[in-house]
Amino acid sequence: MVEQEHVQEFKSRNRIFYDMEDARLKRDLEFSYQDIQDKCGVFNINESFKGRELVYERTRYEFNDCLEDFYDNFLSDIVQFQLTNMEVIEDGTI
Repeated sequence: MVEQEHVQEFKSRNRIFYDMEDARLKRDLEFSYQDIQDKCGVFNINESFKGRELVYERTRYEFNDCLEDFYDNFLSDIVQFQLTNMEVIEDGTI
């Protein structure tokens, strides 16, 4: 779940010093979190550095009206996160 601390961290990283966009940023972060989870699997944004990084980067692209470029520019990171975030189910077969 995206919390106000994520909004503040995102704003700090992107040098956003005003508060009037906080509601939009929180919504965009939530959309980004859901989108990355849909593509890479469920993860905890507080515990996964790579997942949080992808959420913040996707939100940055969305904030700057360049979302269409995010997937091309971060494809290798998305695939890497998919692989490391996969659940491996052991069923005892070879």
